[in-house]
Amino acid sequence: MLNPCDDFIPTEVTIGHASTPRGMLKIGGGAPTAVISPLMSASLESLTTEIADVAGAQPDLIEWRVDPLLASVQASEREGLLRTGLKLVMDQSPLPLLATIRTATEGGLVDFSDAQYADFLAILATFADAVDLEICRPGAFDIVEEIHEAGSIAVASHHDFARTPSAVDMDRVFALMAKAGADVLKVAYMTHRPEDALRIMDAQVKASRTYTLPVIGIGMGEFGAITRICGQTFANAATFASASSSSAPGQLSVEETRRGLVTLQR
Repeated sequence: MLNPCDDFIPTEVTIGHASTPRGMLKIGGGAPTAVISPLMSASLESLTTEIADVAGAQPDLIEWRVDPLLASVQASEREGLLRTGLKLVMDQSPLPLLATIRTATEGGLVDFSDAQYADFLAILATFADAVDLEICRPGAFDIVEEIHEAGSIAVASHHDFARTPSAVDMDRVFALMAKAGADVLKVAYMTHRPEDALRIMDAQVKASRTYTLPVIGIGMGEFGAITRICGQTFANAATFASASSSSAPGQLSVEETRRGLVTLQR
């Protein structure tokens, strides 16, 4: 199996713990590209069913997108529902868990004050194996520190559902993530032409080489499909694939993603 450029290997990051029923997953460090599948349920009842469905598709890691659930209730009820849902997911997930609250600013379904956002991620970090944080959010550096203090992995992310930024802008985003001390660097951008996908993959390889950290680069939409299966050869530490519900435009199924990764990583 090829490593990008065969002249460097990103740092290995372990998500989860072998001592828990969910086990652990190693990404980076030359490991094969991991497949992550999202939970998108808007109710506790459907969340239980969705966990079983997603686990049955056999991804490597489960992402719990918390915002659909939080969007279903009034703001005053959100913290209680978050804690209840977190316990349910942690008890029932058979795989390591990445917890994500995608805000409306970056394509999600809810928004908070900066203080509320930080408080909710702190709750997630206490139990989840990894926590996604939006790097351009005020206070992001402090949130990374809080995630680490809770013993969780910090996945810094940046999304644009309208366009793919310039190469210079993507380099700046990755630099900010690394400066914050994140463990994994993730970007996801809407593609409108083949050049957008190529630019994402180029930035991904460059960031992986520069910061020697696991990098996830995703091109959303039709032209971004290649970014989802380009694999370790292009320094893609992990990719997202649907098992029950899609969390982004152009997301392939777990089966399609596995098939593509195997084909391109021979």
